[in-house]
Amino acid sequence: VTLRTDGNASTSIFGTSKLTLQNTQGSGTFTIKNGASITWENASSTRLFKFNTFTMEGSTSLTHLANTASHLYSFNFETATSTIASGASINLNGLGFTAGNGTGGSGNGAGHGGQGGSGGASYGSVTKPITLGSGGSELGGGAFYMKAANTFTLDGTINVNANNGGNGGGAGGSVFIEARTFAGSGTITANGGTGAYGGGGGRISFF
Repeated sequence: VTLRTDGNASTSIFGTSKLTLQNTQGSGTFTIKNGASITWENASSTRLFKFNTFTMEGSTSLTHLANTASHLYSFNFETATSTIASGASINLNGLGFTAGNGTGGSGNGAGHGGQGGSGGASYGSVTKPITLGSGGSELGGGAFYMKAANTFTLDGTINVNANNGGNGGGAGGSVFIEARTFAGSGTITANGGTGAYGGGGGRISFF
């Protein structure tokens, strides 16, 4: 599905879809609803998507494409108000750097927010993290950024965990959220992967 919206459009997504959104500077509303499961195909590391309101209703999910040895894909949103309802999920597990890649890449446990099990280096910003998790023997976690000028409400989940298994786990990814007001009782995880050597955890920051 390829969508083109004008500056004040209201966009609602239903069903299971692959999404390419052409207008990145809209001031309208964007809603994922009715159990939709979305793979956002042009969510690149350098592209900022702007909406007045961003809403994920219950039982919906959102992800992007897998990265490689390079940081190609991540989510970058700017809104006035954002709501991720109970039962909704942003799932970027295992969507970071591929095996052995990234600044902290190591087959003996990748690093990111912390060192990997056998020396994968830590890296990235403590206060404004936007970096992917590095790969161990398995994949690292992805990266999510959201700026809400008013309220960010999270009752669902945002997961940027690394994959488990092999000799060394991947490293967890990044979640960076800026908002005037935070609300909700949801969960955010950026766990390193398990293995003979564990991967380092990722980075989570609220401003």
